[in-house]
Amino acid sequence: MDLLRTEEELKQQIGELARVYTPEWEFSEENPDAGSVIALIFAEQMGKRLEVMDGVLERYRFSLANMLGLTLRPAVPAEGVIAMEVVRGVDDSVPVPAGSKFLASGNDERLIVFETKEALSVSPASLTEIVGIEKASGKVIPWRGDWKPVDILGVSPDMGDARQEGIWFQGLLLCFQNFSNRPGETLHLKTGIKELAGDMESYEFQFYTDGGFLKCVPSGVCGDTVEFQQEIPWRELEYEGKVYRVILIRRLCPADRAVIAQGIGLAAAGTVEPAEFRSCGEEELTGERFYPFGERINLYEEFYIGSSSQFGRAGARITVSFRLSYEERDYSYGGVEENFELKPIRKKPRGEWKQTQYRCAVDAVALEYYNGIGWKSLSCGCDIRNLFNGTAQGELCFTFLCPEDWEDTSAGGYEGKLLRFKITRAGDCYMLPCRHKLPVVSGLNIRSSYEGIWREPDRVFVYGGAGSPAAEGTAVLDSTGRLEAFSPLPWKGDCLYLGFDKKFTDGPVSFFLKLREDSGGTGLEPVYSYSTRNGFKQLEFIDNTERLTSSGTVLFMPPDDMAAVEVAGKTAFWLRIEDGKERYPAGGLYPFVIEDMIWNAVAVRNIETRTEEDYYLDTPGADMEFALGNGSILRAEVFVNERDVLSPASMKRLLDDCPEDVRVEYDSLGEIREFFVRWKEIDDFCHSKAEDRHYVIDRVNHLLKFGNGIHGKIPGVKNGTAFTVSVLGCDGEEGNVPAGAVTSSSNLMFLEDIRNPVGMRGGSNMEDLEHACKRGTAVLNGRGRLVSRQDYIREVLGYSNHIDKAACIIESGPVSRISIVLLMKDYRQGSGSFYQLQRELKRWLQGRCEIGAAEDSLVIREPIFVKINTEIWVELWRAESAFEIQERIQAAVEQFLEPAASGTRSGWEIGVLPQEGQILRMLQSLHFDGKLLHLLASAQYPGEGEKELSAVRENPFVIGINGTHRIHVSLPGGKGGRR
Repeated sequence: MDLLRTEEELKQQIGELARVYTPEWEFSEENPDAGSVIALIFAEQMGKRLEVMDGVLERYRFSLANMLGLTLRPAVPAEGVIAMEVVRGVDDSVPVPAGSKFLASGNDERLIVFETKEALSVSPASLTEIVGIEKASGKVIPWRGDWKPVDILGVSPDMGDARQEGIWFQGLLLCFQNFSNRPGETLHLKTGIKELAGDMESYEFQFYTDGGFLKCVPSGVCGDTVEFQQEIPWRELEYEGKVYRVILIRRLCPADRAVIAQGIGLAAAGTVEPAEFRSCGEEELTGERFYPFGERINLYEEFYIGSSSQFGRAGARITVSFRLSYEERDYSYGGVEENFELKPIRKKPRGEWKQTQYRCAVDAVALEYYNGIGWKSLSCGCDIRNLFNGTAQGELCFTFLCPEDWEDTSAGGYEGKLLRFKITRAGDCYMLPCRHKLPVVSGLNIRSSYEGIWREPDRVFVYGGAGSPAAEGTAVLDSTGRLEAFSPLPWKGDCLYLGFDKKFTDGPVSFFLKLREDSGGTGLEPVYSYSTRNGFKQLEFIDNTERLTSSGTVLFMPPDDMAAVEVAGKTAFWLRIEDGKERYPAGGLYPFVIEDMIWNAVAVRNIETRTEEDYYLDTPGADMEFALGNGSILRAEVFVNERDVLSPASMKRLLDDCPEDVRVEYDSLGEIREFFVRWKEIDDFCHSKAEDRHYVIDRVNHLLKFGNGIHGKIPGVKNGTAFTVSVLGCDGEEGNVPAGAVTSSSNLMFLEDIRNPVGMRGGSNMEDLEHACKRGTAVLNGRGRLVSRQDYIREVLGYSNHIDKAACIIESGPVSRISIVLLMKDYRQGSGSFYQLQRELKRWLQGRCEIGAAEDSLVIREPIFVKINTEIWVELWRAESAFEIQERIQAAVEQFLEPAASGTRSGWEIGVLPQEGQILRMLQSLHFDGKLLHLLASAQYPGEGEKELSAVRENPFVIGINGTHRIHVSLPGGKGGRR
């Protein structure tokens, strides 16, 4: 137990309190004034008294622990993963049995041993391809492997970054021979896709030009036909001795069903021309900008557009484009009626006459043409009636098919083909006073194209894959007129494919999934499958990642029928990982990030199994003790010879019931010569009976102890081996070696590139007396039961000295559960030690609260780490001390915000965030040659942006950690800098 207060700690606290409460007085040990002398005398006398008192309490606590019969818990071995490769030139798998030893160098150059937890067959196969499938977006993301871009007649289209946009490509390439065009000409492409107009965002159009494939945005769409304004001339592309001009239609997102194209063709439109004539009624409109219905809106007003050259092309697609804006103009009576009085009559004067202001706009128009008999309504591809009602403005256009019965007529001195807009509804246009919203048109142009003369493509290529060759669809298009342009994706959902260059032969095989530690989430139900000649089959596996919530290995036995198949254009032996329950929405983000996948990896732990030793007895007796040698003892396997104690029937029964706990040696005649039985380790013999096979290990003194015959059996064989002991030791905290520290094995051949890709975590030394006393306090308080929050917290803190602090949160709602939130002492180094003890701690707690908490209702988790960022502005009086003061402020802020306990500081509790006012008061207590000007503190959740610290809502799962601290220094002259 730490001293309540030492003399030095009391002096330090006096100095800290003096700076806060009496800043005008400075406590000094070097040059003490009267007050400092009194404080020093007080600290010396109080320190001595507290030291005596602390010793008394210490003896009481240890006596209490001894009364409970507690034994010190063993050291905890560090755990991690080791990866390796087969030596080049070796084509067979290399077996690595369970318990194989791998070596790392410790701090004192002593070798630290790690043993494999399970067997592994190191395969010569290599993980060459990793590809992710996003079903919703249709993306195929290449994470590993040599993925070549799509080859379109020797040229690659613009597909963006492969890691962002993927490599899956669905396209329809249209090739035209002897097709001439010129810049400025309008092209119409009939795709033959009926649903094109309603699904334009799913398609992209590219033309092959001097700069390669160039994206072109359609200027209009009508049904299955798109319109392009060709500003850059095509470049001819040579293929198989012929020259083509090509258009690429690319599908950007996957189709739910097959997309059929029928009747593909291309037509070139005429050049854009201005209208030959424009008039409002009989008044001709000149100039670039004009009022189509005049400067005052009247019902049935008419706007004429004349262009015999464009409107005379029967069957052509006519597009009228213009720029539309509006002006408001007020109209009223000639004058406003004034107030007046009839003086002779002396009547009461009239009140002020308030006029009602009306508003008028072109609410509806009719589009008409002259057919020789009269004006006939003209149908267009959009609702033209509301064109001038004020809702639409800017660059506008409308398209229609030129009627065959369009005849010449006259208006305003113009003789030719005329298009007429007629106002059919204009509310309140005759009311006064009224504000008229007048349409203003500028940039009026007309263009036409012949839709009836379509040029069919000479060749058509269908692309549907990643790196796969194109399938030429010209023959299909010519014979039936129909072509399956885009097919649905061959995958049923989001998945991850792992491709290997060779087939696995021996097993088990394993790979390591390294997850980003701040991913969070509850994981998913992974389903693993492997490729066969008849599709993918489900694979039986052992998942050590806890449903992809933590880094770990995945083991499986190689299936015999695994075969190489093609996936996304690559042929390999494939494993597939899918979300079995599909709990996450299509296109959504999964709550974990895989940082790396490492093949031929196996889980290891810092355990060294020492050579088994035989022990002999001269005279068996009660309470026997035997030395086990030096070193940290994790546990021991003790087999006691009971040849002279058990009858043949008892031996046979033990062999049948528990053969794993029995060792038998036979002589040449087949008779039992030695019969060893495994005994069990316990904490003490208090509850042991005379027939119980128990022993106790004193890890402090490295002793093996047996019972006295009343509490625990006594080994009794004298003429031969009495018992055997195999000690398993570990290096405790020294086993927490960094990544890359493991480089060799002790007894394995044909292996190379041995390494630990991540640091070993979770190793701790044997429990000390202080921690054992705390655990004893928890035993007394809870009496072995977990009922209250404090019971859980005490039990958790007593479980491992790796845990700095814990919180117990009862979550109520549709699903009630108990959440245990743990802050590890080494949280800065990642979550390795947390994940190592998470599973065992949960089992430990469930064994003490079976009734109170079911398996699904007890959750062990880490806190949500919220970074606290600060901006601090200070003004210094001397420039030469700037760096030193910055260092002091930086250290003070980091120490203040540190959540883990350190020295006399207990840190911050889980669920409590430091506030800006608390940080400010801490900074104000610092003494330096300057003054504090301003403080700005912000908080940042994982994966989110910053927000003000005061705006963070309360959350019982959060804990603040140090983020980025910037210290701005200025001098009285205005100069300054930032750190």
